[in-house]
Amino acid sequence: MLTPLALVLGVTALKDAIEDYRRHRSDAVENSRVAVRLNAGTGQLEKVPWSSLVVGNVVKLRKGDAVPADMVLLSSSDDTGTVYVETKDLDGETNLKAKVCLEETQGLDVRKINAASSARVDEHLCVRITYEQPTASLYSFSGSIGINNEAPLALSADQLVLRGSSIRTTNGVLLGKVQAV
Repeated sequence: MLTPLALVLGVTALKDAIEDYRRHRSDAVENSRVAVRLNAGTGQLEKVPWSSLVVGNVVKLRKGDAVPADMVLLSSSDDTGTVYVETKDLDGETNLKAKVCLEETQGLDVRKINAASSARVDEHLCVRITYEQPTASLYSFSGSIGINNEAPLALSADQLVLRGSSIRTTNGVLLGKVQAV
């Protein structure tokens, strides 16, 4: 009587262990992909694995790149500040979604961004982003961005680019600030 139950439990445990191992390997491969991050100290771009990205990093993406983390769109090479992203890995939809950076951030010299809040304003750009707690909705987001202690500007889902999406139609540079959304 207990032998069939033990057999079923053993097979289920083995199946779960194999799935966990495969998921771990898949995560390791995904997190070893390379992103181009702005080194805030030197102002130089550097290649780092996705696993090295932390909140506050500025990341450079080009057409065809996968988005390595949830990010707020700061700037785009497109004159209108528009970037089209594909989100089929997130929501199954194949149509492109337009993301637009704020006019005030489109012209920022992001090479001067320094994460240190004590940085001198004339030498560095101080950017502070605040945002709501994570929600289950892929299509809602609210937050604010403050630049050099000026009045905060409102952020919406139009500026949020989620990990798992990919850049499709911008032929140049997209700069985004990594967020823990």
